[in-house]
Amino acid sequence: MDMKIRQILDLIDRLLKDASVQDDRSPMEGYMKNQFEFYGVKSPARKMVLKELKSHIKDFENEAFFLLAEALWAHPKRESQYLAIDLIDFKKKYWGIEYLPRVEKLITTKSWWDTVDGLAPNIAGLILLRNEKVKHHWIEKWNNSDNMWLSRSAIIHQLRYNSEVNLDLLFSLIETHIGSKEFFINKAAGWALRQASKFYPERIDDFISNHPNLSILTKREGSKYL
Repeated sequence: MDMKIRQILDLIDRLLKDASVQDDRSPMEGYMKNQFEFYGVKSPARKMVLKELKSHIKDFENEAFFLLAEALWAHPKRESQYLAIDLIDFKKKYWGIEYLPRVEKLITTKSWWDTVDGLAPNIAGLILLRNEKVKHHWIEKWNNSDNMWLSRSAIIHQLRYNSEVNLDLLFSLIETHIGSKEFFINKAAGWALRQASKFYPERIDDFISNHPNLSILTKREGSKYL
């Protein structure tokens, strides 16, 4: 590992330890079903760490920036993954399609809703929006993957598109999973429909009405703004 990145990782560890609140650690771990270890650093304090960190990495080239994020992903404490997402999001306008396989690897590593939902709409979705020629290849691959988190990523990748959402694509993705018993898939479908309903309420209402086999969860979530 590059010495500069190693030094920054050591700095991050110190900053997060200094910002940690031990009384917060156990509840944070419990909220994530005790799947991950935590420092005990909540979001506002983590944002302050990020602010301090930016002054030390302002001269990092894009590749070094992403390598730092990947190194943080390997760290055992969950806040390190959150900080990695913060860093990637900070430079999101620089990530081209060549970074999408690496984002995919992050989505499928240490996967849970917290990291997947940070990466799929905010990073992967933006990369795909800029690369329409290859977008359907990637989304079809993810949606039909045996990895549930990739399927969830496909369904929610348009969350930040607002009025630019491709409803035909969204409906097709959701239809693929009708009958699924997977909570995170049905929740994602409802979330995506709910977001789209802010801009196209009639079409979302029609879709839900014309698909009675949608899960109760999907229909409930998707209908919240209708």
